[in-house]
Amino acid sequence: MLSASAPLRERPYKIFWREGSNVKLSVSGYTLSISMGMKARIWHISKLFWRVIWDTVKYIAMLLLFTLSFAVALPAEASFCRNTNDRTICIISINRSAKNYWEYRASVSVDGVARPIEVYNCRDRIKIRKDGTIVPFQSSSPGKLICSFLKK
Repeated sequence: MLSASAPLRERPYKIFWREGSNVKLSVSGYTLSISMGMKARIWHISKLFWRVIWDTVKYIAMLLLFTLSFAVALPAEASFCRNTNDRTICIISINRSAKNYWEYRASVSVDGVARPIEVYNCRDRIKIRKDGTIVPFQSSSPGKLICSFLKK
């Protein structure tokens, strides 16, 4: 039950009647004046209505596309590279051992040629290959780069 003091909702459109069959319709800034038969009036009013709906859908779609363009995050390609003795050594991926803080599992590329993941022991200055062979660090090797860059 509505009381006399309760405010009424304002409609998004306003219709003003003038002199008999003349109609003026105002919807969201668009105004249409009609002085024709009933079918023509209904056709023009519906045309105006769908134009307002179409404009609203266009603006919402543009806003949605603009918002979604910021939502997509492209993957980052971050690799650490150094040049030593005419060789380019890049660390592709690296993980520190949880048990032995001086050991790192790393995949490196030397002069653009990727190597498989190897275990680099910075305390004993050795690397352990995938097949289990132990190789000491050489001068300007990836092991020295990993251990010097990631000191504790």
